[in-house]
Amino acid sequence: MNRKHQLVLCKKCENRSFDSKKGIICGLTNEQASFERTCPDFKEDYTLLKAKEFSNNIQKNSNNRYLVLKFVIIVALILGWTIGILTILITAYLIYNLSKLSYFELTSLFPIFYILFPGLFFAIILIANAEFLKVIVDIEKNTRNS
Repeated sequence: MNRKHQLVLCKKCENRSFDSKKGIICGLTNEQASFERTCPDFKEDYTLLKAKEFSNNIQKNSNNRYLVLKFVIIVALILGWTIGILTILITAYLIYNLSKLSYFELTSLFPIFYILFPGLFFAIILIANAEFLKVIVDIEKNTRNS
């Protein structure tokens, strides 16, 4: 058995130790592993097993975290895009109707500006906030996983 296969068992053993020159060693013999198939002194380290089980449970439950915040993100994105598209459509409709007029005054453009700029500004703010909340949720998830 080569060192790589021995280390698979040694990393799970309660008797493992570490030497800066030799790497993982047996805490009983203070030497590197020398067994062929299995170590007679192998004791499984249950703390590692429990930590792995705990980590798996956290990952399984991570989809159920912050459900209300995820709902707020979806609503903000839907509202933001809807307001943005409606603003553009209403502005296009007003411009189309202005082009049909036989006379043109500068004051005719004011309703367009009163609709276009606040509508797009509000849409961009909603979408940006939703994306910001996504980043916050992703940071929390990455922090928890590391």
